[in-house]
Amino acid sequence: FRPFRNHQPQAMLSPSSAYQPPAQPRAWFCYLLRSINNRNPYSTYIGFTVNPKRRIRQHNGEISAGARRTHRARPWEFACVVSGFPSKHAALQFEWHWQHP
Repeated sequence: FRPFRNHQPQAMLSPSSAYQPPAQPRAWFCYLLRSINNRNPYSTYIGFTVNPKRRIRQHNGEISAGARRTHRARPWEFACVVSGFPSKHAALQFEWHWQHP
């Protein structure tokens, strides 16, 4: 038996190795919230997220899973959003140091 010339064996794709589109670069954000509730004008909150638009809606109770500590001072607005971290670990370190000056 002689194989065809220039014939290269094809790799068989199993279901677990099916094509997946290239991953989008992940962005991490740390943010400072400020309460716009007149009863709590000096309340602030520092947090971490990968999706700031969704997270502010969670804090304001529009969708579930907001932080318990932000419930009483609703509504909130972003005072500052920091991005450009090289990794999730770096963003979480920054958040911790921001919370503990």
